[in-house]
Amino acid sequence: LSTPCGKADPSQYERALTLNMSIPYGAVAIASLDDSHCFAVVDTYLRQTVHPEDIAKSIMSLAQHGDSVEKSLLEEDSF
Repeated sequence: LSTPCGKADPSQYERALTLNMSIPYGAVAIASLDDSHCFAVVDTYLRQTVHPEDIAKSIMSLAQHGDSVEKSLLEEDSF
């Protein structure tokens, strides 16, 4: 699962890693989006052991924290 959080700016890499400590589900990563790099909040599960309620919690957390990560890193809300 993932949500984009704006264009990846190398000057913000350290800040992005620091934000990982404040996210209860997932982590800030760099992902490809439309042939460019972007920050994204991602969460992964093993298919064999994941429960629907875990996915639901993760989706809600990604939606909530993705916007705050984007605002913290780039001072915008494009996604």
